Amino acid sequence: MPKTASTSLMKTLGRLQGLPAKQTFFPQQLWPEANNFGSMARFHSDIREITAEQAADFKDTNRIFKQHTPPTSNNLAQLGDTKIVLLTREPSEIVLAYRRWEATGDSPQRIEFKGLETEEQWLKRAADLGLLAELERFRDTWAALPNVLAIDFRDLIKNPDATIDRI
Repeated sequence: MPKTASTSLMKTLGRLQGLPAKQTFFPQQLWPEANNFGSMARFHSDIREITAEQAADFKDTNRIFKQHTPPTSNNLAQLGDTKIVLLTREPSEIVLAYRRWEATGDSPQRIEFKGLETEEQWLKRAADLGLLAELERFRDTWAALPNVLAIDFRDLIKNPDATIDRI
């Protein structure tokens, strides 16, 4: 999931395992249907439908990939049997992390949230846009798969050594 320290984890696992670790982008791939993770796609360019070739790359145990791959029917079919570490965080916390990220100037201003000042306003708009529901569906769909190890963001932050050992 977004805003879960996944980039830091990816780099740490790559260093510890001596493996290349990266996030890849594939702008030529289709966006998910607008009613199927379309709000998340506005925040993350790797919210895409993946191909069998990309899925094969993600399954390669000689590399570590970090992606925001939505659990669409296509992506579940491509990755359903792949071992996945899913970093989770409460959707409302993710939305507020987007707000803080935008406030730093490191993220482009999102037109959907323009003029909103309070956390409550951001959360209401995220609910109205369907972003909160998409984040929940993202987490719950992936986490339900038997080959997915779901790790809560707070566990990684509070107990990094134990969490990395678990992974």
